[in-house]
Amino acid sequence: MTSGPIVAMEVIGDEAVASWRKLLGPTNSSVARSDSPESIRAKFGTDGTKNAAHGSDSIASAARVSMHLSH
Repeated sequence: MTSGPIVAMEVIGDEAVASWRKLLGPTNSSVARSDSPESIRAKFGTDGTKNAAHGSDSIASAARVSMHLSH
């Protein structure tokens, strides 16, 4: 999931997963540049794999990533 230094964040709030994913934009950075040009992935991603940031698709998925990062 990483290829360099990371910053881990825990986003908390109503609709946090959906809000974060909207800010990230589409997973593929090329799609993000056309569909959501102000998104993080549009601005900083390079392709579908090196897309600048990760965002879990559910609370359960976020919990699994959190457990993985803490070990």
